[in-house]
Amino acid sequence: MCIRDRTEVANELERDQALLYELIWKRTVASQMKDATGETLQVRLEAQAGSRTAEFTTSGRTITFPGFLRAYVEGSDDPDAELDDQERPLPEMAEGDNAEIVGAEAGGHETKPPARYTEASLIRKLEELGVGRPSTYASIISTIQDRGYVWKKGTALVPTFTAFATVTLLETHFPNLVDYAFTARMEDDLDEISNGDTESVPWLSRFYFGNGQPGLREMVSAQLAEIDARAVNSIPVGSDESGIEIIARVGRYGPYLERGEDRASIPEDLPPDELTAEKALELLSMPSGDKVLGTDPDTGLQVIAKAGRFGPYVQLGEIEEGSKEKPKTASLFKSM
Repeated sequence: MCIRDRTEVANELERDQALLYELIWKRTVASQMKDATGETLQVRLEAQAGSRTAEFTTSGRTITFPGFLRAYVEGSDDPDAELDDQERPLPEMAEGDNAEIVGAEAGGHETKPPARYTEASLIRKLEELGVGRPSTYASIISTIQDRGYVWKKGTALVPTFTAFATVTLLETHFPNLVDYAFTARMEDDLDEISNGDTESVPWLSRFYFGNGQPGLREMVSAQLAEIDARAVNSIPVGSDESGIEIIARVGRYGPYLERGEDRASIPEDLPPDELTAEKALELLSMPSGDKVLGTDPDTGLQVIAKAGRFGPYVQLGEIEEGSKEKPKTASLFKSM
């Protein structure tokens, strides 16, 4: 097979076609060439100021044999220029040499937490782990939402306090049942049952009653006496100024905060990672229920103090059933 040089066909093709041919030509030629070789060096510099010591590092790279890089570099139209960019040679130096400080500037670096899962990224992760099948992904996403393990904030799936308590219970007392490898193996077994290669009843019997190792029934019965529901359902948040611990729990009516004898509900739309000690103290300081402050002399309606989603506020009168008109409200200052 004869591959014409890219310069020979440049004038015979349209611009986009010529660029595509050049890309194919570069990759074809590069695939027949030897690997590039080089060396990378790292230097550590130590500076002392009194009793304090600081260490600085730098690295350099020298390409000794460019190989296929002479023909093609991913994302570059000029391999020779890209080779120059990839090389960062260090000056000649030896251990014990003194380095002159030309300038120094302090800088900060903050890392960002990984993005929350969306339905699409969660499915990709399930595929990567071998958990579930394309036919079950929709039901998995639906189940974790229906059972209150996650809620959607835009497209992001935000875990709830119920999810944290459930995961803590399973990881503490049933670690093998939530092991990714175990789940993937179970998926393979279920595929064999679906294909008719394995009988379902014997498999379920082994899983529930056990076969040489404890089954689900024995694991549950043995663990029930050891499960401390209060400990599993406790998520430390922090402490107040007196050192009293603040704990988040999940109750019958939703998540709440506990500080000694004090209780306060946690808003359903508050992500667990945003519940700081400061936010917890703010929630604990809010009134636990509606409080009638008095009667408005102009309208004769009651003035009621309430705790809302965005903080405490006052409301003039109650919402009348069937009425489309909403009562007047006003936010309270933090100093009140």
